[in-house]
Amino acid sequence: MSIIKILNHLPTDIKIKELPQWFSAIEYGIRVSSPSVSLAAIDSLIKCLLYSDRHPIYDQFKVRIMDDKSKKIGNDYQNLALQKLWALLDYPHMHSKILDLIVAFSKFFPYEFTETVQKSFETHSDHEKEASIQRFSHFWRLTGFKYKDLLISNR
Repeated sequence: MSIIKILNHLPTDIKIKELPQWFSAIEYGIRVSSPSVSLAAIDSLIKCLLYSDRHPIYDQFKVRIMDDKSKKIGNDYQNLALQKLWALLDYPHMHSKILDLIVAFSKFFPYEFTETVQKSFETHSDHEKEASIQRFSHFWRLTGFKYKDLLISNR
């Protein structure tokens, strides 16, 4: 995302008190019905978290996101993103990217994804339960395949 690239050229002494307004565009991007737009928005959110060691402003974004979550104020970007990633497992052509994003998110919020999966099974609708089982099946198969590749490359 070009906004992230622009931030690389900002002075290092900028202090933020709240997330910038353009951050709401990331939230909107996560919520839209277009899977590719949602994945791009989630990827941008993760990059803001991952780049915390590259520029002080990223670290401030990360701190602000974590503070808002712990204080339960503002938007719960992590929960929103993980719920969307879970729902997007219905799109087989995007499985690899979705799995990469879930793994990246789990580095910051290891228990959030487990909670998202558990909540998806708590529905009373048979259709939703069936969809959750299917998603979990995809996730289990994909992570097993991905970890198998990682184990082979480490030998």
